[in-house]
Amino acid sequence: MNLGYVISTIIASLVLLSLVALNSRIVRGSGEQTLYTMAKIQSDMIVDYVKDDMRSMGYRIGANPITLADSNRIRFLVHFENRMDTTSIEWYFDDDTAISGRNPNVRPLFRIENDVDEISIGSGVVEFRLVYLNAARDTLPAPVANTGEIRQIWLEIITESLDSYDANRFERSTWSGVITPFNLRPPN
Repeated sequence: MNLGYVISTIIASLVLLSLVALNSRIVRGSGEQTLYTMAKIQSDMIVDYVKDDMRSMGYRIGANPITLADSNRIRFLVHFENRMDTTSIEWYFDDDTAISGRNPNVRPLFRIENDVDEISIGSGVVEFRLVYLNAARDTLPAPVANTGEIRQIWLEIITESLDSYDANRFERSTWSGVITPFNLRPPN
């Protein structure tokens, strides 16, 4: 047998193996990036919805609009432009109840309007945390006893992909920021 033929076959096999490994890494990276993008889009959608509600907090309400402030729940009053009456909005993250599905970390996030219309918002939420800040930007202990002191709300939302590329490894997206409702002012 020709030694050159054997060496050429070995080199060709190594090149082929490295091309297969490279292709596998590209496919894996593409799949992970797709799952991350889906989690990021979900996170952005939920954040926009929550921020929109919170920025309207207290609109056309004379007294303190916040009626409940805890680390995973907030209830406040707002008067929407297209409605006659004051509306109570509650955001509640149920950290104790797992949603059955492909990702065991996902928990329900609810938006409750006027204590009646409960809507499960989004999917893929694994954490929803609220921290309340006073006028000096000091953290208020939750649950906040005197909700009239709240001037800003620090919000953190973590979402995960509903599917995993590998067993039990879900892509994660995190958003955190301070929301300053326009209508939270010190009492007169």
